[in-house]
Amino acid sequence: MLMAMLTALAFAALANGEGDAAPQHDVAAAPPQALAPSVALLPGEVPADRGPDGNTVIFAAPDGLIVVDTGRHVGHSDAILAYARAHNAPIAAIVNTHWHLDHTSGNRRLKAVFPHARVYATTAIDRALAPDGFLMRNLAAARQRAEDASLDPVARDETQLFLDTMAHSESLRPDIPITR
Repeated sequence: MLMAMLTALAFAALANGEGDAAPQHDVAAAPPQALAPSVALLPGEVPADRGPDGNTVIFAAPDGLIVVDTGRHVGHSDAILAYARAHNAPIAAIVNTHWHLDHTSGNRRLKAVFPHARVYATTAIDRALAPDGFLMRNLAAARQRAEDASLDPVARDETQLFLDTMAHSESLRPDIPITR
């Protein structure tokens, strides 16, 4: 009963605007598909005009859902959260297979609703977030691109999504580092 009440409160927080709002041109993801009892797949997508979303696998466990990879786009995160709501289960853990943003950008949106969920991942993201790392090298270019008035709407949404993710880059780091 307590878990059901906490889950309801978490979804009420989402409905009240916590987390990211969907970009104007974001695409809704299809609901996760059952693979086996207590296992579902939310297939990723690789659209031609935007960054990809990696696959997400969701396991039902005694203390809640275990989400493997959280995607990039708000629509993908929304599908994960809708699955949790439909199953009246909290997200207890997030496992990131690797640091790429199509596998980790949704971490913050899921944790906004389920703050007690722990992220399990390697610390490889530290290299990408270092001052000379891949993500930080791309940040300045993204900021310039966001100022370009001629940028098409989908590219603008993708750029803003990257900037929002980088503004909260701590959510890309693991709570529980996997070191071996």
